[in-house]
Amino acid sequence: QDIYKKYGYFVEQTNAYTMPGKDGMERMANILNSLRDNAPTTINGLEVIKTTDYLTQTISYKCGTEKPLEGLPKSNVLRYDLSDEKSYFIVRPSGTEPKIKFYFGVCENSSSEAQAKLNKYIKEIILQKSGVNPKKCMVCGKCSGTCPNYDSMEYHPHQFVQMVEN
Repeated sequence: QDIYKKYGYFVEQTNAYTMPGKDGMERMANILNSLRDNAPTTINGLEVIKTTDYLTQTISYKCGTEKPLEGLPKSNVLRYDLSDEKSYFIVRPSGTEPKIKFYFGVCENSSSEAQAKLNKYIKEIILQKSGVNPKKCMVCGKCSGTCPNYDSMEYHPHQFVQMVEN
């Protein structure tokens, strides 16, 4: 318990979203390009203070300075560090499956506070990048019932909304 009091409670979570087919690869590329071109500036009230782009090999700071990323291979990975200097999120496509993966990490004074903060970050990032407000979903099943890719989805639309909400 002394270690937690000194350093805080760190919580990390990985969310992977399957995007099958050729259009899935395009959607993943579009998400990453969108994050590169229109990087988030705040997440849940915290500023993004540093963006690391492993593909362009650059580290960009909020103040406008930029420096090269050295010593790591090029890869289609983006990392965003937040102003509390303990929270971050990373996004990358899977190298072996048609999935896009988001990695989230936060730190707070208690485990429950850290989990609550993590859930807020995930909701906000999904809302910012998808333009869809999951709070408006009535879980009616219409989008699942008419979706031609329903059977090939790892998570069906209503399950996705429930994960975001929980």
